[in-house]
Amino acid sequence: MIIPAPIQFIIFTLLMAFTSSVYADSLQSLLMPGPVIQAHAEYEQECDQCHDISDKDKQGQLCISCHEHENILDDLSNKTGFHGRLSAAEKTDCKHCHTEHVGRDAQIILLNASTFDHHKTDFPLKGEHLKVACDTCHKSDKKHHEAPTNCYSCHKDDDVHKGKQGKNAKIAIMPVTGKKQNSITVKQTLN
Repeated sequence: MIIPAPIQFIIFTLLMAFTSSVYADSLQSLLMPGPVIQAHAEYEQECDQCHDISDKDKQGQLCISCHEHENILDDLSNKTGFHGRLSAAEKTDCKHCHTEHVGRDAQIILLNASTFDHHKTDFPLKGEHLKVACDTCHKSDKKHHEAPTNCYSCHKDDDVHKGKQGKNAKIAIMPVTGKKQNSITVKQTLN
């Protein structure tokens, strides 16, 4: 049996309409480049939660407004920390580093520990700190910015004053002489 062309067109259109409604709740989701990460899945059909089609430059503001990133906002306004030291373009465009729509299990916090430049943080690595493994300070259950930055947190056993100078005292590392240092001199700093 041959089906006339107008009826074929109607059947095709109805199939497309039905198929589209099953797989896509809206035209926007039809245009979506791919699934979002699992943490964003509940917003996948609400494109305007993350995208402002009238102003692409607002995308970074939408990210910050949704996420509780007080530390990042502080870094941006004070020009401190990793995010505060980024270029102007990178500061306003989160997707420069945090790409989305690449799948439920995608890792969107890209950090290569072997090439990361610690000079772009508030704790540039110098001297013996260059030899310390990343996971010594950066614990897997914590965010990277939560790593301790006061000397006492790691060097309390080396403190000849046993904390009497305060836990926020800066520790002056003795110059490297090639000999093992038995202690670390603590200089008291006022907060």
